[in-house]
Amino acid sequence: MLGDPTELALKILRDAAETKKQKSRYILRLMPIEVVTKANLKDIMDGAGKLFDRYFLKEPKTFAIIFNRRFNNGLDRESTINALAEMISAKNRGNKANLKHPELAVIVEVIKGLTLISVVPQFSELRKYNLMEICTRKDEDAKSQESIGAEKTEEQNGKESGEKVAAEVGEEKEAAKDEDGSQTEPEPAALAEDVQKPEDEAAPKEEDAKSEQ
Repeated sequence: MLGDPTELALKILRDAAETKKQKSRYILRLMPIEVVTKANLKDIMDGAGKLFDRYFLKEPKTFAIIFNRRFNNGLDRESTINALAEMISAKNRGNKANLKHPELAVIVEVIKGLTLISVVPQFSELRKYNLMEICTRKDEDAKSQESIGAEKTEEQNGKESGEKVAAEVGEEKEAAKDEDGSQTEPEPAALAEDVQKPEDEAAPKEEDAKSEQ
């Protein structure tokens, strides 16, 4: 008879997380079961009470309650979750709910007339005890990191090429300005001649006026 199913499940799951090798062909999710009761609230509370003493009595823990129901419409989901949460809080006032990253997850699986209950650690870290997700998650993360790195490299190359083109355009504009300035700037001698021309034209007119007198 198996002594602690949770310990065995954790050993298999942690090995899969470290090696990223799925050694089982047909197992998708590996969930240990510690208590089996009938699918009614009274029996569930009786079975869960003894189990919770092992996990929630001595030290305060964060917890989440995972409720799944198959082929059963007689057991109310909200009533069951609220009753179990109140029991956990009564075991130790320091116990707090944490739905995203709980230290311990209370698994309640209702299948027809039976309820399967377990308390498991690292539920979020071990991908809800899904062997396939544990083995494939690293590859997906690596691919996403490579994609992000490639996008950053392309963006950096685009910035550098844009700066280079802008610098070349600026140099061409400066060179064009220098050429235009050297071609259109008049010589000082030509300016002097243009200024003196009106005085030279005015001199003969004064001489003609004196001769008439």
